[in-house]
Amino acid sequence: MQHQRRYYLFFSWVLLLSNIAIAQTSVRFQIDLEPADPSSWQTWRPVNESNVSFTATVTGTTDRITAIAYTFTLSDLSNWQGTCMNNESGSEDDLIFRSGDNDKDFTVTDNQIIINSSSTQITVSVYVRDRAAVGKLTAKANVTYTNPGSQSGSSQLTTPVKSDSLWIPLDNNGNDIADGWENDATRNYNPWDDNESGPGDNDNPGDGLTVFEEYRGFIIKGTPKSTSPTAKDLFIYSDFPEGEGSATNLPADFILHQIDVKCHRLFRPKISKVKTSF
Repeated sequence: MQHQRRYYLFFSWVLLLSNIAIAQTSVRFQIDLEPADPSSWQTWRPVNESNVSFTATVTGTTDRITAIAYTFTLSDLSNWQGTCMNNESGSEDDLIFRSGDNDKDFTVTDNQIIINSSSTQITVSVYVRDRAAVGKLTAKANVTYTNPGSQSGSSQLTTPVKSDSLWIPLDNNGNDIADGWENDATRNYNPWDDNESGPGDNDNPGDGLTVFEEYRGFIIKGTPKSTSPTAKDLFIYSDFPEGEGSATNLPADFILHQIDVKCHRLFRPKISKVKTSF
């Protein structure tokens, strides 16, 4: 009898270890984060007062999933002064979550969204405050699933899934300029260069604006607009009845911007910022 009891205990222990091993080896989960519209992501750039959406998908042994606790976090955020180079209002984080942009069942703060769901796919929306916004979005999940080693099928286990993240915007060369702007992906601009040539034989480089400042842009007659990193930009104001007159007859090397205020104050950001400081 004693030998039988020992045998039974030994067999039960082996069965338990086998069940744990099965649960650990046969169940695998992964979370993948990508833009909700991948086709436009290559050319997307931040525009203030706009939204961009991202989708997290949990893959693996999905038929055993009973619940998923998602967490989306924004980090390493820029907070440039204002929304473009001649607007100084505010210096809050340039990328945030807003309740009104996301599902009513989401728990939303400025930098985090928490979701409890049974769905293996969740989409969140990020609000953009600045034309040069930069930040990192991270998605992670805790997955609750049916233990495959449970004979009754009712045992539940929960496991964390390795997080996935991406930078907003797409910026593979790390210069804080969206790869889709002015062919930056191939031109690989130095954000602090100012070396436009012309007009004609003029050998004085630049127009007084760095590539980053041209990318971030200006409010011109009430409309945010980026300027050119390859041609000289000129801002002209006139309060004469005849307007700008002959000032509009400039060489083609210039890009003329007729403005409606006498002074556009330039709010220059510090050079050390977000990824350019790494």
